[in-house]
Amino acid sequence: MADVPQPTRQIASRDATGRRSMIRLITAAERLADAERKTSMVVVGRAKVGKTSLLLGLPERETIVLDFEAGLTSVEGRWHGDSVPLRSWIDTINLACLLAGPDPSRPPTEAFSEEHYHHVVELGSGVDADRYRYIFVDSITDLTRVAMAWAKTQPAAFSDRSGRPDTRGAYGLLGREVVGLLKHLQHAAGKSVVFVGGLDRARDELGRVSFRPKARRPAPSCRTSSIRWSRCRTSTSIRAPVNGRTISARASTARSAAGRQTRGAYLRAIAAAASI
Repeated sequence: MADVPQPTRQIASRDATGRRSMIRLITAAERLADAERKTSMVVVGRAKVGKTSLLLGLPERETIVLDFEAGLTSVEGRWHGDSVPLRSWIDTINLACLLAGPDPSRPPTEAFSEEHYHHVVELGSGVDADRYRYIFVDSITDLTRVAMAWAKTQPAAFSDRSGRPDTRGAYGLLGREVVGLLKHLQHAAGKSVVFVGGLDRARDELGRVSFRPKARRPAPSCRTSSIRWSRCRTSTSIRAPVNGRTISARASTARSAAGRQTRGAYLRAIAAAASI
């Protein structure tokens, strides 16, 4: 009976606002059970290498796409799951709160608090967030652009002394907001999250070529594994460092059902390995 999760123990405490809260003590069996149910990963690659097509390996009914790239053209007609087009940072924050639930550590006036969660539940009364086990964010690159457009309009993006735009303040606000949102999604109970991002090709003064994440700021270290997705002439390769090990895989890039199923199988295998 050692592998059966034991009841969670709780300790009463009070938060900064004086409200009574509970500190949960998680048993080893509960941690193992949670690790088997969810994982988080970042998939990065250059444009047109097939990052969005990884959706074809996920169950349609249990997956929701946060679409920041104006459509899912690459999988149109082949994937029939739910997606939400997002062009506003406020809408993005509200949807993340609805999908991932409240953060009990947040004060009532902050995003992701219990009060915020109850508000968005009323707004999205027709959305059954509990049935989604996979959240596919396409992509971090465009998510940061949406966040930056919002950050430039906030008081923190203007100098207190002169009233002129302050780029450093805008970038600081961007970093805090994006990292907070990604970490909140990562902590969604029982939900696996896939963050998709682009890569830029850069050449240094010695002529060496490297690839860097195409985002306003690098993605925070809130991921279980990072996958670089690249296309060769005849194959697609995956290298994913997971818990100190590097998992390599290669799948056919042929535009056939068999090729797509193979890529999906590799994605599921890496996701399973990442949660071990």
